[in-house]
Amino acid sequence: MQQHNLVISEMKGKFCEYSMKKYSSNVVEKCVHCCTSAQRDNFIDEICSKKDNEMLLKLMKDPYANYVIQTLVEVMDDDQRSKFIEQNILPNVSSLRRVSYSKHLLQRLNIQVES
Repeated sequence: MQQHNLVISEMKGKFCEYSMKKYSSNVVEKCVHCCTSAQRDNFIDEICSKKDNEMLLKLMKDPYANYVIQTLVEVMDDDQRSKFIEQNILPNVSSLRRVSYSKHLLQRLNIQVES
């Protein structure tokens, strides 16, 4: 557990950067599964704190980071998931539909992919 906490603490401020790289995105996904709810909240805050959710949209369209976002949504509690989808996914559905990588996320969330 101490190693998990060390790796997760090293990711602070670098969650987005690591999510968009082929190999480190796998580490990020594992951390998302192993982290506490407080640590997960920090990750969510980090990706959603950028103005106009530019970073989150970039992550959802990225070939590696979209899987991290899928994993993050998967481990959210029901309230977090509903709020996240309502505030971050639904307003961007038309943009996400145009990118093949983000279609995976939409399908995972059972959001209509076709225009």
